[in-house]
Order: sequence, then structure tokens, then C-alpha cells
Amino acid sequence: MTMKNVRFVDLIWVIIIGFITSIMAGAFAGTMNYMLMKSVSIGLFLFYFVGVYFMATYIRRQYEEPAKLYKIIAVYFALVGYGFSQVFPFILEFQMIESVPMSLVHSIFLLYPISLIALFFVSLGFEIIFEMLVLFIIGYIAYRNS
Repeated sequence: MTMKNVRFVDLIWVIIIGFITSIMAGAFAGTMNYMLMKSVSIGLFLFYFVGVYFMATYIRRQYEEPAKLYKIIAVYFALVGYGFSQVFPFILEFQMIESVPMSLVHSIFLLYPISLIALFFVSLGFEIIFEMLVLFIIGYIAYRNS
């Protein structure tokens, strides 16, 4: 991979916008899924696919010359945001039950990529195949649109 197209200013903006939009899209998708689960007992993470599309579009607007590094960063933030959307309903449920704010350290531990991978592989079964398919589709959307 050549780095001649990568400009430092573009790289910083891609990282900042990718981080902000992934957290916002994950929080939105997680909140919508939590509300659906509470009201009609149906989980629907299709909201996050729309979030990934917009996130990749916003990342695309941050640079002038394309480079594969920007696409890789977009895929990474798409996966982090998806993990956040998976964890966010648990954070909401924990705060509703305990009525105590969750500590920042515990939230960061849940968002750490290694712990997210461990969470995905804990439920070995048919769900893991579906999760891997969803992650592949999310990565493809982020790579294609950024």
C-alpha cells in the first residue's frame, strides 16, 4: 500500500469524523433496538446498516484524494460502531435497573475491540454465523461507500 496519497490533515479528519459518526450511529441503532425490544419484543439492527452508509459517506467527504488507508479506517470504525450498537442496549438496561450511572472505565472495557470479539464468540452456535455475515456486510458497505 502506497502512502503518497495520504495527507496528514485528511487522515486526522477521517479519524475524527469516523470516531464521532461510529459512536453516534451505534448509539442510535442500539437505542432504537432497545426501544423495539421493550415495546414489541423484536430486535432490528437494520438501523445500523443505514448508519454505516451515512458514516462512510461522511468519511468520504473528508479527503480529497482517495487512499486505501481511509477505507480501512472506515471499516474499522464501522465495526467499532456495530459493537457499540450491540453493547448500548445492555448499558441502557443496566442504568435502568441499577439507577446508578455506569462508570467510564467499565464502558471503555465493553468497547475495547478484544472484549467485543470475545462477546461475539461466547455465544458459539448459529448466532455466530449470522454475526459474521452481518459484520462482513457492514465492512463491505463501509469499504465501498468511503
